[in-house]
Amino acid sequence: LCHFEGLKMGEWYDGEEKNGQRNFLANIPTTVDLQNNGTMYLHIISARNDAQINPLHPEYKKHDVVIVSRIWTRFKKLKIESTTNLLTGETKNKIEGAEDGEIISYWHPNLTLSMLDDQRVWPAGQPIPPPFDKWIDIDMELMQYKPILYINDYWELNSDLIAINDTVKELPLNIIYSPISVFYFQIYEAQKMQKQWNGMLGVAEASDEENDIVKRTMLETNPYILGVTIVVSLVHTVFEFLAFKNDIQFWKSRKSLEGLSIRSIMFNMFTQLIVVLYVLDNDTNTWLLYLCVLVSLLRVGRSLKSWIFRLTWQIQCWESFLELR
Repeated sequence: LCHFEGLKMGEWYDGEEKNGQRNFLANIPTTVDLQNNGTMYLHIISARNDAQINPLHPEYKKHDVVIVSRIWTRFKKLKIESTTNLLTGETKNKIEGAEDGEIISYWHPNLTLSMLDDQRVWPAGQPIPPPFDKWIDIDMELMQYKPILYINDYWELNSDLIAINDTVKELPLNIIYSPISVFYFQIYEAQKMQKQWNGMLGVAEASDEENDIVKRTMLETNPYILGVTIVVSLVHTVFEFLAFKNDIQFWKSRKSLEGLSIRSIMFNMFTQLIVVLYVLDNDTNTWLLYLCVLVSLLRVGRSLKSWIFRLTWQIQCWESFLELR
């Protein structure tokens, strides 16, 4: 399908644009099996120049060839989005002939291959630290290990997935080859390890839509603007927690409702509950949802305390009236 020649390990100025990248564009025709939830496998072979890649050839040497295989198609539950014509009232699904929640195969048009630019020497017989231990296999006879051929799928957005059905006749494909540094390799693998640990510990993870938003922001936003936005968000979060702290201290030390309006307190609680319901209905960011729920709990507690103050005041007034009689 695709063949790159003359690749050099650690060549950062390769390609037409001298950015270390090589591209391959193609359209792959779909088969009947693939249209009916079939599975397509990806086999990547990297070898030295003039090396034999056929294992049955007499001159074949396994230490000259790196082979990486994986399932290319993805299987996910289908989430159908409907559109409604405001003039006719007709509702139409974006994907015809499928049911919501059905598991179907998807295709991602982008594939990024990277050769790790690692010039370190790993001593034989000593444990290799993660995440390199999953990728490095030392040949104890030759005391050598093969280079790491890495499939980088971190920047593959779920919004770019193409649902495969009988209406899809061709699938677009964009293969990108570029070297990768040890620093970025460790970052990408750390993200995968964190996701695995969250699954084992039962920690709630961000949805695919939230991950796409974060990745798209990092891809399309100027780094300086992104840095300023992160700093401002952190400062805003700090001030928000300080406001929570002061609010709790204020109501904890409050002994009466002097200077306060119960109606305004109840109105603020009601409006905050509307905000929480709106956030829940729109499946927004989890952190924003937690923040809204925390504000709502504080305002509910404030309202309860104000009603306790009012009830106490009414009881005192009634007792004073009885004493006067």
